[in-house]
Formats: sequence, C-alpha cells, structure tokens
Amino acid sequence: MNGDLSLIYKLRFPSNSDILSIIYKCKSDPIIQYAQPNFYNQLVRKIEKPNDFFYPDQWALEKIELLKAWEIEKGSEDIVIAVVDTGVDYNHEDLKSRIWVNKAEIPNNNIDDDGNGYIDDVIGWDFFDSPEIKLKSDHIDRDNGTHVAGIIAGIPNNSVGISGVTWGCKIMPLRAGSKIFEDDDLASAIVYAVENGAKIINMSWGDDNMSFIIRDVTEYAYKSGCILVGAAGNDNEQKIIYPAKFNHVISVGATNKADKKASFSNYGIGIDILAPGERIFGTVPNNSYSDWSGTSMATPIVSGVIALMLSKRKGLTNQEIVQILRQSADYIGEPKFDRVGRINAYKALLTTSSINAHISSPQNGNGADKLINIVGFAGGIDFKRYELDYSLAENSSKWYRIKIGFEPIYDGVLAQWDISEFKEGSYILRLRSFSQNGIIAEDRIAITVDHTPPKILEHKYNIRLVNDEVRTILSIKTDDMTNVIIYYSDIDLKEFYLPSISKKHELDLTDNFKAYSLSNFKYYIKVISTAGLVTDTFDEGFSSIDIPSIYIPTIGFTKSKTAIPAIYPIATADFNGNGIAEIVGMEKPSWDYSYVKIYEKTESGLYSEVFKSPYEYYPRDVGDTDGDGLLEILGNRKDQTFLLENPSKGEYPTKKIWEGENLWGGQIDDLDLDGRKEIISSNIKNKSIDIFENRGND
Repeated sequence: MNGDLSLIYKLRFPSNSDILSIIYKCKSDPIIQYAQPNFYNQLVRKIEKPNDFFYPDQWALEKIELLKAWEIEKGSEDIVIAVVDTGVDYNHEDLKSRIWVNKAEIPNNNIDDDGNGYIDDVIGWDFFDSPEIKLKSDHIDRDNGTHVAGIIAGIPNNSVGISGVTWGCKIMPLRAGSKIFEDDDLASAIVYAVENGAKIINMSWGDDNMSFIIRDVTEYAYKSGCILVGAAGNDNEQKIIYPAKFNHVISVGATNKADKKASFSNYGIGIDILAPGERIFGTVPNNSYSDWSGTSMATPIVSGVIALMLSKRKGLTNQEIVQILRQSADYIGEPKFDRVGRINAYKALLTTSSINAHISSPQNGNGADKLINIVGFAGGIDFKRYELDYSLAENSSKWYRIKIGFEPIYDGVLAQWDISEFKEGSYILRLRSFSQNGIIAEDRIAITVDHTPPKILEHKYNIRLVNDEVRTILSIKTDDMTNVIIYYSDIDLKEFYLPSISKKHELDLTDNFKAYSLSNFKYYIKVISTAGLVTDTFDEGFSSIDIPSIYIPTIGFTKSKTAIPAIYPIATADFNGNGIAEIVGMEKPSWDYSYVKIYEKTESGLYSEVFKSPYEYYPRDVGDTDGDGLLEILGNRKDQTFLLENPSKGEYPTKKIWEGENLWGGQIDDLDLDGRKEIISSNIKNKSIDIFENRGND
C-alpha cells in the first residue's frame, strides 16, 4: 500500500454476523489485499486471582479458564438470571448487591405499581409458601437456591467467601419449592421470569416424569428468547430428567476435578454440555459457604458462562449459544457422554457460530411407530447443506442416510422418516449442518421405535390417611412411558386426564367423589404411549371402587402448643443439667442436612430455642459414649460421622471428640451390655456395618 491509508476501510456488521466467514470471502477477492477482525487490545496486565477466602478451593473456575474469560468479559448487570429454586438468601454478604431489583415497583406500598399482577415484587417472588405475597426474608429451605445463586454471581474479589462466574450479572430469586417442587409453582415462576426480563432461567431440579405444563411453559420461555438451562440428574444412569430432557432446554452433565464423569451424573444422548459438578463452592444462608456436588451445581456454572456470552453479544440466539458451547468445549474423551465436551468459558467468548443444527421435534427419548416428521433448524451464514442420519443406539459408529437438504430450514420439516419396517429398539437421530468453509454444527436425539401397544401391568386403588381424612388413590403401572385417561361410567364416561407421562401414575379420586356425590363408581382406563399406541380396559369390563366411609377418631391424644417450628426431632435430653428435658432436632433441610437446634420448655409451657449448631449436619442420636457425664450428639456431614460433646457441664455439644470417615447414619447403644455404649454406623465404602467402642476418655 506504500503508506496510503486512504485505501483502508472499516466495515460494520450486525452483532450476530460470522466475522470469520466474511473474512474468508474477502480473501477470495483479488482486489482486497487483506481483511482482519477489529481485534481487541488491552492493557498489558493480567487479571489477578480474586482474593475471596474460598477461591483457592474453587478448582472449577480454573478448569473452565474463567480468569482468561474475565479478561474479555466480566458480565453486564443488564443480563438477569432467574434462579427458579428453593429461594435465595438475598441479604447474603456475597450476593446482596447482585440481586435483581424490579425498579418499576415501589417497595412496601401494597400496590402493584408495574401492573404485572404481583404486589411489591421488588426482588422476586415466593410461589411456594406464599403465592399471594412478596418474597419473605426468612431463609428456611433456601439452601439450594442460595448455593446456585452464589455459583453464578457470588461477588468476586471482595475478600470474603467465593467468586461467582460473573461479576456484574443479576440474580432474580424465584422460590418454587423446598425439596419437592409442584408443577404449578414451577410454571408460575418460569412465566414470571419470562415476563419480567430474565434472559436465562436456571433449573437445578427435575423429575423422570414428563409434565405437560412444564413442557408448555418452557417452550413459551424458549420462543420468547429465554435461555433455559437444566440439570441432567444425579442417578448415574443413562437417562436425562425433565425439563433438561426437552429439546429446547440446554442439558448439563457433571464432571469431576480429573475431567471425568462425576460418579453421580446421568449420561447419554441429549446432554448438550458438561461442567464441573463435584465439590463446588457456593453461598448458603446466613453468610455461610459450603461445597456441594451434583448436576445442580454444574448447571449454574453453565448459566454463568452463558451470561458472560450474552453480556458480550446480546443478540445471540438459543441455537447459536448451544452451538458455541459445543464447538468451544474441551473434549475430555468420556465415552458415556458421547462426544460432549466440558465447558470452557474463555473459548466460548472467542467462538462465533455461523451455522446451526437443532432438532425441535420429536422430543428426545420419545417413541414412534410409523412416520416421523423431523422438525428443526438447519441454516446460517454460508450454509451449504444439511444431512440427516440415524444409527442403532448400540452401534453409533455406523450411520444410515435419511436425507440431504440444500436449502436452509428454519423451524420447519427437515424430513419425513418412515420407520414402520424398523425393528423395535433404540435409535440415534443425527442432524448436521455444513457451511461453505467447512464448519459443522450437530444435534442428536434418541428415538425408540415401538410397534407394540403399551401393557397395563397393574391398576388398583389404595386407601391412605392424610391427617384425619381418608383419601382414595388409584395407582396405575405400565411397561412404557404413557399418558393415562380415566373414564367414569357413573358420570357419562367423563374423561379425567393424568397430566404427565410416566410408567407409574397415581390419581387422588377423593375430590372427584365429593364433586359428583359418589359413594362408589365404575371406570375403565386408556393408556397412550409416546409412540401414539393405545391400550384400554374397556373390553374387560368396568372396574369398580367402593368409597369407604371411615371416621378417624381424634380423641385419646390432645395436641399441645409448643412454639417449636418444623424440625426433625431425634431425642430428648438434659444437656444443661437443670432437670428440664430439651428436645433435639434438625431444621427442615432443603438438601441433605441443616442446622441442629435444641429447645427447652419455659414457664409459659412453650418451648424456646436455647442452642443452634454453628454449622449444618444431620443429628442421629444422643448419648454418653465415654461415661464422663457430658452428653454427646452423634452426627453426619457428607461421608463423615462424628461425636460432638458438651465442652463442660451446663453447655451444649460443640466440641468434636471423635470422627470416622466413609460412615453414614448411626445410633448409640450398649450392644454387649458391658456398661460402655457403642456407636453403630454404616460404612459406605466397604458396604458394612461398623461398631465402635470407647476404651478411654475422649
């Protein structure tokens, strides 16, 4: 160019453009001497490791190259991640400034200022305990949600606690359950997230059964532009739980520090990305921290990286994000994960997606009998062609062609696949899109070819006692995943649908009996498999249920007020030696265990809290194993069993005097009647029962 700068031009393109493909085209033009991206330049300094107390233990952050990623993007406060979970301790020291605030709502004026149907929803909503009032400040059962929130957005470099994946992104706390989540609460929370500006929805929960309402609300969120991230499950099985199993949800499996499959993680076709999930540090209520394991912990790592991606390029679509995650992941060679890689935050921020491949229908894992309409996306910049192939699940190295297409398809029919002559069994369906410059995008799902109608293995009714009321429960088991319809002959064959797809169904008939004033009724059952095949019991005749009229007497025992909140009581003992027995128990946990509390009766006749353990554990029993007159609590935490003793008379047990590894559960008793009490516990490593006896003092 001989120093002539007038021939240099800067071109701007839409944010979702594939710059590398454009440069590739420019280089083929002889008039253009060179074309290059508008590279980032930065100060010649390196981001230092955060000074957070537990950062040295956060191995996962270095594994995904997060420090290098932060040199490119730390996260924008415009990106909101909805944590649909057990709730969040929004006053936590490492989260408080990262909580989303609904600026359109005036706090505590008892008015729905923004007209979204929720009064004073300033920082989220509690759909579980209090569906009609704002999120309460109590932290009961908020452990899992708080832990997840910390993994995503724990404040880095503030000298306390942990570092989250993002520095500036916001958390929208949406409480939808405790250990158990009901579909209506989850659905309401997801809709709230969509309609109040969340870009990402983290779902560290799930179930084997497919719920129609969860399917529909997650599809609504997906089509509204939200990124849905779900945990694959912790059963160490070749399966994915819902909602992660849905094609429109990014499914996350878990790896360990050695970059292998975490021992608990589910695996198989349909997992989109892997992330560290073993001993992951996060925030827990009351300004505390803990390391937990699970795909529930891997999922927020992915949500956090996606938040960084959207902070850098806000126009990224669902399909582009999935392809970038896949293409930029580090391949770890884990056969059970079928070529899926472990997330790399740094590479994800450097990678662009020019080509997309996504199968939206049929759903992963569904059955089919004859003709399948394969619907999805295949296209992008410099699109060349797409290929649809299938293989037997047990031999995915040999592929058979279904179709080649040379026109891009956007949420349309990619092919019709006739499987009417196929043998029954599991198959893998693969879609690949190719660009002109050799980039390949890929998506896979599993399909079950099923030509046999489902079998009803069992249907019976049971009587259950709920409080002082008798409930009639109809139980149905099938050999396939099915939807069930009950037809009542007593009310003109009215249909009652069970709103899920499962092999085991239960329907509480009691309210229907009351609504139609029935004392007995006759019914037949229809079951429909995911392949659309039907079996019913109509030809066998109507089954009959006699509705019991059982009265449960409540006399004999009188309920007393205690003022003790919901705890799991394990024992009574007089720890402080004042002659009054205390009740020992554990707060209701949101995960495995919680804080241990001791309550003592006051002069009013009610119980008052006199002790709370400094950390969480599972109490098992109370006793005096060393005979020194100081009571001990036998407890568990992770795979460790220990004894906590009163430091001195009149105090409560906080001094650890014994511990054993690889032990879980247990009790204290004098098995050999020698006057010295033993500890009986289960050895989870050797799969045996271990017995320990104290031969001295402490």
